[in-house]
Amino acid sequence: MTTSKNNLINNLFSYIPVHIKFLISVYGTGILFFTLFRIILLFVNWQYAEELPVDSRISLLLTSFWYGFRFDSVISGYILILPFIVLSIFSFFKKNYTLPYFLILFLIIPLYITAFIVTSINIPYFKYYFANTTSVILNWVSDFSFIVRMIAGDLFMVGFVILFLLMSSLFVYIDLKFYRKTKTVVENTNKFSVLFFVKRLFLFIFFFLLIFLAIRGRIEEKSPIRVGTAYFSEYSFANQLGLNPVFTLLTSLLEDSKLKEQRINFIDDQTAIEYSRKFLGIENEIEPAPISRKIIPKGEGLKQNVIVVIMESMAAVRMNRYGNNSNLTPVLDSLAENAITFDNFFTSGIHTYNGVYSTLFSFPTILNRHPMKPAVIPRIHTIVNELKKNNYRNYFFVAHDDQFDNTAGFLYENGFEKIFCERNYPSEWILSTLGVPDHILFDETVNILNEVKDNRPFFAAILTASNHDPKIIPPGINFTPTASSLEEQLVQYCDWSIKHFLQKASQSEWYENTIFVFLADHGRSTIQPYDIPLSFFHSPLIFFSERIKENPMQYDELAMQIDVMPTIIGMLNLPYINSTMGIDLLLESRSFAYFTDDNNIGVLSDRFFLIKNRDGGIKLHEYKTRSIKNFADDYPEVVDSMLTYTHSMLQSTQYIIENYSLHN
Repeated sequence: MTTSKNNLINNLFSYIPVHIKFLISVYGTGILFFTLFRIILLFVNWQYAEELPVDSRISLLLTSFWYGFRFDSVISGYILILPFIVLSIFSFFKKNYTLPYFLILFLIIPLYITAFIVTSINIPYFKYYFANTTSVILNWVSDFSFIVRMIAGDLFMVGFVILFLLMSSLFVYIDLKFYRKTKTVVENTNKFSVLFFVKRLFLFIFFFLLIFLAIRGRIEEKSPIRVGTAYFSEYSFANQLGLNPVFTLLTSLLEDSKLKEQRINFIDDQTAIEYSRKFLGIENEIEPAPISRKIIPKGEGLKQNVIVVIMESMAAVRMNRYGNNSNLTPVLDSLAENAITFDNFFTSGIHTYNGVYSTLFSFPTILNRHPMKPAVIPRIHTIVNELKKNNYRNYFFVAHDDQFDNTAGFLYENGFEKIFCERNYPSEWILSTLGVPDHILFDETVNILNEVKDNRPFFAAILTASNHDPKIIPPGINFTPTASSLEEQLVQYCDWSIKHFLQKASQSEWYENTIFVFLADHGRSTIQPYDIPLSFFHSPLIFFSERIKENPMQYDELAMQIDVMPTIIGMLNLPYINSTMGIDLLLESRSFAYFTDDNNIGVLSDRFFLIKNRDGGIKLHEYKTRSIKNFADDYPEVVDSMLTYTHSMLQSTQYIIENYSLHN
């Protein structure tokens, strides 16, 4: 009986044309390799899998892999549809056309290798951002050499380069074997017949429909497969594990192309301005922008110096103050107790450019738009320039190349006088593509500020980089880590560098008259139950000075990165025109905090966490209890108020940047 079944299967398989057998083999190999990449992704991010319920973990992961098979089939279908049509056409003539096979092979291989490049990149990308690859990676194309050098200096990243090379080489080897086998079979042909033509036509239609179904991903009429199809559970990691990163990249590129230069249209511009003015408490219109308001403090200005330290990836979750018991940040924890500290402070995005832009220019970033890389750099009405009107000098210090993220161009165009970067430091100090380590960056900042001999106050911003891959703890310093992992040791080093900085600065004449501000550019993705990791946005915000520590204060109100500069100038008690979306946290409050992770919008109230994805889906969670229940249908009025606030602010930001920059 078994022999009869095998004979039947062999007979049926013999009817399949050799070019289809060849493509089936390629498809199977592609699915196998995509699955291997998904398995590696799972194990690299196993800490998220451990958060899944034990009794349903296997079931959830198997379902993820089933969705992964479907999404992988979509990408394979797109790669193989044209080769299938071309080879099928040649197969009708029953001649020995080996050249088409050769050409098709060298179409298939580059496409799959490109897919493997994206899939390899996605593994470390997902580990860092808790999201699959999207069009945002194109923001780094212009900094390609910088990215290559950064990868070369990180063994973890190099490992995925090696993985890609091994997997791609093996894929090419296997497909070449399929090609050689096919080439020998295709040489044996028979004479043309009507029956042969009918069989080939039937098989062409049958397999074409199969490929079309693979591409469509679903048999339902209303919609083909979409990113949202993979979201089958309440567990974000299980949902995202099933996605193919090539699919998410292509989908985001298509969505971007539908948007007119990535413009948002949440709400009518004028309506958004009216709402924003109401939310910001603006009654009288003044120049230059619709949201401009004149701030006239009482008393004399303090004319203190200001140093803003934007710390790379220094998430609040790293600190003992916010529940971490590993003693990673004793310096920052101590500062927070002796300063003006905002415990519910959130960054604008998940990239360094989000942090630099929103901190220094007090505007939110809009989804996956890179605010510092427009075709024409806007000259916006910044608080930095308001400080210059009050006779302040200003500086920007960065550890690495100032051209990365177009930082130098944007800052020079918007009021910064001098930028110090890796070319200003001796080459022997530079340890990686991220430039000099934090303690040297701080040393040089103090040395340069000490060289300024005039009596004008200064504003200085420092962007650190050590708390980032490649993970390098500089040798030969008075620092001894106690943490077990290199990642946590690096956090300890960065915290030690803050102490080193303040000790060195305390020896300078300007120290007693200086306000130090410490915050992160963005946080860090950690295990959490939501589609947007809150830990990626929750940051310390610490205002410290010798005067402040005599009367420290802690605030629980919601605060945003865009509020840093208005709060600073408020502390300086200086008159100015605020033409930004930020507020003075010591005098004003906001109902909600909002942020974006490229494709999704997050909004926080004192109780709820609202997530709006790019497709318009809404989730509303009680985040303080880590509840994963979606309350959106239970509290529609809450959803409406949170979205109205956020949409108005983002829409107004776009309108102001487009219509009220100094180039207009």
